[in-house]
Amino acid sequence: MTVLADASAKAKKKSQSYMYVEFFSNYQTKKTLLDYYHMPGYLVNYLNNHGHSIFQLKHAELRDRFVRMLMKGIDTKQVVFDYIRTAIKEPFHAVGAFSAVKERKRLNEAKKGVSDLTNLDKDIKSINSAGAKLRHQYVRAAKSTEEKDVYKASGQKKLESIAYRLLNSVKAGNRHAFMDTVFRMYMGTGLTIPTIFTDINKEQGLDFETIASAFITGLLAEDRSNSKEEAKANG
Repeated sequence: MTVLADASAKAKKKSQSYMYVEFFSNYQTKKTLLDYYHMPGYLVNYLNNHGHSIFQLKHAELRDRFVRMLMKGIDTKQVVFDYIRTAIKEPFHAVGAFSAVKERKRLNEAKKGVSDLTNLDKDIKSINSAGAKLRHQYVRAAKSTEEKDVYKASGQKKLESIAYRLLNSVKAGNRHAFMDTVFRMYMGTGLTIPTIFTDINKEQGLDFETIASAFITGLLAEDRSNSKEEAKANG
């Protein structure tokens, strides 16, 4: 019985974690880089079931950072923030930034032992869509104003400024500043504020970073399905 118990314990441990070793050699400089990662069971399951989704992060450098951080068990939110900052400058990266938001939440759910990692995808997509809808309304309202005052910044430029402000609020964990900006935007367009924002201070469900990041990526998203920029991002 003792032997069986010992064998069972070892088998359970092996099924719960793996060791991944990576090395790179440059024969010209005679240097070899070695790195290793401990892969707990939750990460193995995530990669098996959702690893392919990481390819939706089209920015190669940020995707590589995202993978290395998740392999080390580090919260990938800093990559998400950097991806959003990139998307502010180059809006065709907004789709990839949103994918980073979604995959980060899936990883965090996996760490908690949640089996269905897509359980919050619908809510995250809803927030993103709300941001996109607000962007459309906001830009249209700005264009109407620009016809009267050609010296005013374009709607797109205003959104860039607002996006930076929102991102800084998220990075600082300042919920009040974030919501204040969001309320002002909705008041200026006449749209109704989505009820999902009422969950921004709750401990259950979506966390503040996920709600805010999904919303910002929606604000940045543009219909560029036939653009050269998107082709470049997907190349």
